[in-house]
Amino acid sequence: MKKRPWTVKEKQTLKRYYGVLALEDLVALLPGRTENSIYKQVSYLRQRGWTFGQAQI
Repeated sequence: MKKRPWTVKEKQTLKRYYGVLALEDLVALLPGRTENSIYKQVSYLRQRGWTFGQAQI
């Protein structure tokens, strides 16, 4: 599978649902992304100060 950049919409979906939904459900929300690619992207974004799965105010 060829790598493709993460879109802003995909990153927003991760921010909202990672840690809230089961990983299988998150994979279903992000077609073409694997569990491993999700873990890697979350790790990458956390290193840059992103937080995940928190209530939106």
